[in-house]
Amino acid sequence: MIKTFRTFFPALFLCFISLVKTIAQDNLLNKEIMLTKNTGSIEQLLREISDKGGFNFTYSNQILIDGEFTLKGQKQSVSAYLDQLFPNGNVEYYSKSQRIILKYNGSKKQSTEIKYTLSGYLRDVANGESLLGANIWIVELATGASSNAYGFYSLTVPKGDYTLRSSFVGYSTITKKVQLTKDVKLDIELSLSTTELKTIEISDVELEEHITSKTMSTHKLSVATIENMPSIGSNPDIIKSIQLLPGVTTIGEGSTGFFVRGGGREQNLILLDQAPVYNPSHFLGFLSVFNTDAINNITFYKGGISARYGGRASSVLDVRMKEGNTKALSGEAGISLVGGAKLTLGAPIRKGKGSFMVSGRRTYAEPLFWAIGRVEPLFKGTRVFFYDFNAKANYTI
Repeated sequence: MIKTFRTFFPALFLCFISLVKTIAQDNLLNKEIMLTKNTGSIEQLLREISDKGGFNFTYSNQILIDGEFTLKGQKQSVSAYLDQLFPNGNVEYYSKSQRIILKYNGSKKQSTEIKYTLSGYLRDVANGESLLGANIWIVELATGASSNAYGFYSLTVPKGDYTLRSSFVGYSTITKKVQLTKDVKLDIELSLSTTELKTIEISDVELEEHITSKTMSTHKLSVATIENMPSIGSNPDIIKSIQLLPGVTTIGEGSTGFFVRGGGREQNLILLDQAPVYNPSHFLGFLSVFNTDAINNITFYKGGISARYGGRASSVLDVRMKEGNTKALSGEAGISLVGGAKLTLGAPIRKGKGSFMVSGRRTYAEPLFWAIGRVEPLFKGTRVFFYDFNAKANYTI
């Protein structure tokens, strides 16, 4: 009888200790605390709750803890506060050894929910130009997307009320509240962010940037960069500009052809708004067919070329034209010794919905050759000139 009691008593004692521990852990979530600060980020509020309750929180980086939040009520249980901080039910919490563990289970919950698509275009508020690579971020779900070459973005998420953040380098960030109870089309316009700098330090980081960049052998050039490069007769030219890049060699003086790292001229693919250009030369090869006033940006691939470009072995020059001003009539004109006179106009077809852009140029080298012909009979009667015309229209249906 005594032996049986000695065996039974330790087991009973262990069960009692386990029961007391479980009750203590449950009491941790049911413990009522008084907060002196009920406004701040989720991280700050969790720290306030843990300081008042005498325990710690443990959570992964999948749980979003930034953004301003206000808790309702001055004295509530810990579980009631957590229900307010994570109302979507995508965070589970339980207590263990004087800690409350927060576990993210958003993917499990969302798989059974109805989902809707949020899509639209990101544009410049000043002229309506598409913004390539702008970011869209849903704060509550910690997910987002980037706009494509046409400024279009698309996100498919469960229905609910969300906070949407739109950002782009050099532009002000916009925050909007979105209610998803159906598929929503939301176009967003960003404005330039002007920051006054006290000191500007210019350093050579181009080589290091190419070494550490994830995208190798790729150059993205804006029209402003091309205009600052050396040019013939103060006439900026795309083909002449890329011939100044490392690994690119010109075929010869007065030619718009180029070799890239020993490849042949026919191994280069030149695209204008995804349409191939087979002969990029003008004016005996001194200028290319690309009018810089009508160009938005260019991307030059010297290696790691995607299969969507048809397996070109040497390089790809992807040129994108301007879409026109969707806000108001705008234009620019210029004149140069080699490029001649040029004029570019852009205007809305319908404000905010569509626009068009037209650009034309013509050289006026005939007087020069006429003067040369007066001295050298070989050039008498020679007429050398060119003209070209670019037009583009788009409309959101």
